[in-house]
Amino acid sequence: MGACIGSFVGVVLWRVPRGESIVHPPSHCSECGHRLTPAELIPVVSYVTQQGRCRECGAEIPASALLIEIGCALLFGVIALVVAG
Repeated sequence: MGACIGSFVGVVLWRVPRGESIVHPPSHCSECGHRLTPAELIPVVSYVTQQGRCRECGAEIPASALLIEIGCALLFGVIALVVAG
């Protein structure tokens, strides 16, 4: 769940400073505009399987996207441990 939230946070951090909507258009490559498929939207896994590149044009996906997803997943894990323990 943390990685999913992290993915959304990444979208917000990328789009808001550029004056773009966070809901439209749907997730897409910032270089070629390729609309991402459901398989390409799986946090962390899709970055690794695509080797950090867009499947359509080969543009590099910033490593910050991966780091935000992993960071939020870890944060959620730590919070869960603290609350449960």
